Amino acid sequence: MVYLTTREAAGILKVSSRTVRDLCSRGVLRCLKADGRIIVDGRDVEVLKRLVKASRAAHIIGISPRTLRKWCLRGSVRSVRIGKLYYLFEDDVEKLAEIFNINR
Repeated sequence: MVYLTTREAAGILKVSSRTVRDLCSRGVLRCLKADGRIIVDGRDVEVLKRLVKASRAAHIIGISPRTLRKWCLRGSVRSVRIGKLYYLFEDDVEKLAEIFNINR
């Protein structure tokens, strides 16, 4: 199993170390404390790398960003909130795009 420091995880995810620590505290990332430092499970970082920003996902799906944010708030779609932004998993975006393109 590969473990990363918060700084390494932040570099991979293109967020701050503080954001990584916040994701750990919210349970989005599995983290451990070792020698007074927080280390992050590398597999979780790989999963988060495949996230798509909600505004981009809405464009791909063909719906308004506001509608998609409402779905995220309601829990209608699987999403992760990082800071003030919502992110969706690539696989879910592809499935939703497929569904919406079939119905048009």
